[in-house]
Amino acid sequence: MKPLKNVLSFGKFRVSYGASGSIAADPLLQYNSFISNTNIGAGINNIYANKIDVKTYGGVGALLADFNKIANKSLSWSKSKEVDYGIDLEFFNHRIYVTGDIYSRYTSGSVFVSELPSQVGYNSIRSNLVDMISNGWEFGVTGYLFPRTSPFQWDMTLNFSKNSTSIAKLGNGGRDYITSNYAFVVGQPAFQYYTYEYLGPLQSIDDLPVNPMTGERMKYYGADAGLAINQQGKIFPGMPMFTDVNGDYLIDGADYGNDKKIIQGKSPEPKIQGGFQTNIKYKNLNLRVQSSFAFGNYIFNTSLQQVLSQYDDNTAFFTKALYDLSGSINFWEKPGDNAYYPMRYISYSDGGSARSFRASSMFLEKGDYWSVDDITLSYNIPQKWSEHIGFTRVNVFSTVRNAYMWKASNVPDPRMVTKTGYYNGQGYPINRSLVVGLNVQL
Repeated sequence: MKPLKNVLSFGKFRVSYGASGSIAADPLLQYNSFISNTNIGAGINNIYANKIDVKTYGGVGALLADFNKIANKSLSWSKSKEVDYGIDLEFFNHRIYVTGDIYSRYTSGSVFVSELPSQVGYNSIRSNLVDMISNGWEFGVTGYLFPRTSPFQWDMTLNFSKNSTSIAKLGNGGRDYITSNYAFVVGQPAFQYYTYEYLGPLQSIDDLPVNPMTGERMKYYGADAGLAINQQGKIFPGMPMFTDVNGDYLIDGADYGNDKKIIQGKSPEPKIQGGFQTNIKYKNLNLRVQSSFAFGNYIFNTSLQQVLSQYDDNTAFFTKALYDLSGSINFWEKPGDNAYYPMRYISYSDGGSARSFRASSMFLEKGDYWSVDDITLSYNIPQKWSEHIGFTRVNVFSTVRNAYMWKASNVPDPRMVTKTGYYNGQGYPINRSLVVGLNVQL
């Protein structure tokens, strides 16, 4: 045992189990609601909208039933159960610290919205619809390169983690749960992107598949493209190609959603993420560097999609699409161009709008990044000097925040995304700052 003791200084095995619950943000989902509104409908031009002011009736305040959602008396808490197995080890007289955890968390009854058929009389219902299971692990190691009693100290900490969330159970008989931009399928990863699958710009008419039943090449339906030259629906070189999901040789050109599909293999969850930290200290001088990283996930660049969608509108092109995208966006201009993005249009007659820059997998980008989050240099003034000026401790420091970031995507900060992977341009942009300060202790 003595040789082992010289290597292993400490060891501990941990097991934990816990259960928790959460309630939906809206506490009134179990009850029908009343609203006061002057226009119950989708818009002012909607023929089904209520154009009568119903706030009062005979001088008395009046309320109407809210038909947007129906009460769900059986709605309950969303419950989570988690088990964790962990280990803590220390080696070589506390010079190396290793910690590891493996966990599994089952969340049942997550609340989501289901759309209802029109004959019900209500638009939607919220119910305990989704069960998810999250399995993952965390690993960290800290090493001290020199004896802890040495005046020169250098330690490093590296940690990794991985989490995989999949759908364990769905309501409504296990039917796929599909929203406008993500989908849940039993046994598959959670929050898969549900959108049009972009295949790239068309290089040549000869590249278009031919319908064997009609002899016609694949075309758009519902698009304005070619309308002014009596070739509506024709796909011109430079226009975007999307997957023909139902195999009818017609691509949805009006963004009806008919050719949307689940985008496999591009999850918003990182395959690996973690951080690295190092401290270098010599007597009273200390340098600390902190960084973080994530790799293997995909994010949806909503901000870029909203910018480029201005090219899909003849009026917006001249009034809103005034962006300098040179050097960052490579548009198709002529056959043979090795461009990722399709051509831009100015008028509908040149091959015009087929909603080319609609939300699609065109805007899925790798979310890989490595960020140097914090660099701090500090110095503790010798105690005899600090006591001479009436303080027990004086520390001078300088910190650089957001010192550097490498990223694979075009978004300003790939860390600022929703859990479904969408970057909406929310939050402040990355702000690199330098702080110089003084800490004193009486």
